[in-house]
Amino acid sequence: MRWGGLPISWILLAGCGAGPAPPAAKDQGSDADSDSNGDTDADSDVGSESGSGGSDSGSASDSDSSPGEEELDLGPDARPSDYPEADEWTNTENTLDADDPCCELVGEPIPLDASAAGRPPAIAVDWNAAEWGVAFTPLGFQAIDSLGNPIDIPNWTAAGFDHVRMTWGFDRYGAAIDDFRSDGQIVLLDREGDAVTDIVALDPDARLPDLAWHTHGQGWVVSYCDDAGRVGAVWMDADSALGEAASIGTGALSYRSRPLSVVALRSRAAVAWSTEGGVLFRSFAGREAADAPPEWEVSPQDSQVDAAAYRDSVALALADVNYASSLDVVLVDPWTDEIVAGPQTVTRDVFQANAAIVAAEERGFLGICHSSIMLDGAGGERIDVLLVGPDATSWGGSVLVREGLAHQRGCAIAWSGAEFLVVYVDDSGAPVAQRVRPLL
Repeated sequence: MRWGGLPISWILLAGCGAGPAPPAAKDQGSDADSDSNGDTDADSDVGSESGSGGSDSGSASDSDSSPGEEELDLGPDARPSDYPEADEWTNTENTLDADDPCCELVGEPIPLDASAAGRPPAIAVDWNAAEWGVAFTPLGFQAIDSLGNPIDIPNWTAAGFDHVRMTWGFDRYGAAIDDFRSDGQIVLLDREGDAVTDIVALDPDARLPDLAWHTHGQGWVVSYCDDAGRVGAVWMDADSALGEAASIGTGALSYRSRPLSVVALRSRAAVAWSTEGGVLFRSFAGREAADAPPEWEVSPQDSQVDAAAYRDSVALALADVNYASSLDVVLVDPWTDEIVAGPQTVTRDVFQANAAIVAAEERGFLGICHSSIMLDGAGGERIDVLLVGPDATSWGGSVLVREGLAHQRGCAIAWSGAEFLVVYVDDSGAPVAQRVRPLL
C-alpha cells in the first residue's frame, strides 16, 4: 500500500472589520440552464474556471500550470485585486428571501474509500482548477471530477495519521499532517495524490499544522501550535526547504481538532486561532512572521475557527462552542488589520458546531458547511450548508446535506467555480462527498 507512491515503511518511520471598501466588480447575470440530468451547462466548463479552492485554500491557481513553471508574482505589496483574475470578479445579486433554500443538492452522495471505516477520519478538500482532491486520514487521497465521479482508485496508506489540512498551491497540493504522537509534517502531492517530495518534519513540538500557498516568494506559509498553546509559523520554499520558525502567539487550544487556520492572499498571510478568551488574529508578509504586527482579538467568543481568502479579505467562520450557540462570520483586511464586515450571526441554535468556509470570490459570496448536534429530540448530528454575502450576512436559508449521523469531526468544503463539494463522514466512519449548487 502507498500514499502517492511513497513506500509505507518510509512513512511509518517518518511519523510512526469596518475598513476600506472591497474592490469593484462586475454584476452577475442569471442562473445557468439545467439539463435533464440535473447538471448545468457550467459543469462542462468548470475545469476552465480558476476557482477559489477549498476551506484550506490560499490563492487561486491556473489550470494550465505545469511543474517548474512560476506563477505570476506582482510584488510584495500586491493584493489579489491587483492580479488579472480580479477582472473576472462579479457581484452576484442576492435574490433569496430568508426562508428560501440557498442551495440544492446535486446527484447522490459520493462514497469514498470504505477501508477508511472505523475511527472517524479527519477530512480536507480543495479544487485544483480541473477536479477536486479529497484527503482523509489515516491517510488517503481521492480525486473527483467536476461531475462527481471518483477518478481511478484512491491512493491509500495505513500509516496512522490522525490530522490533515490540504490546499492547492500553484501546481500541487500541500498537505499538513499529524499523527498526534509526533511532530507535524508536510508533504506535497500532484493532482493524483502522488507525493512529489519526501515528508518534511516541522519542529519537534509542532502539532496540528495548517498551510497556504503564498504567491510572492513562491512558497508555503505553515502554521502550527504546540501542547502548551504556543503558535508558530514557518516559510517553506516550493522545493520543501524550511526557513526559520517564528513564534507568533500563545493560548491556542491544542486539544481541539482545528485549533488554528492559515490563509494567504498573494503577498500577505494571516493566522487565526482559538483561545479560551476568544479568537486571535495575526497577519504578516509570508517570510516575515517574526516581524508581524501584534496579535489582536477578532471575537471574544470561545469558538472553533476556520478561515478562507476572499478577494482582499480574510473570511472567518466562528462556531461558538457553547450550548445552543451561534455561528458567526467576520471579514478582516489583513493589510490594515481592520474588520471590514461583521461579525454577523448566520445561524443560531447549533450545539458544538464545527464549520468550514470557502470563497466563491469570482461570484462574490462565501459558502459554509457545518456539523452540529441535533437539538430537536431526534438525536445524532447533521451537516448543513449556507451562503454568506460580502457583508457577512446569510443569503437565504441553510440546506440540510445529511442528518442522523454520529461522531462527526467537522466537514470540509471546496468551490469549483460552479458548485461546492462538501465532504463529511457517514455512520460507518468512511468519508462521503456531496455536490451542492447555489440557487443564484
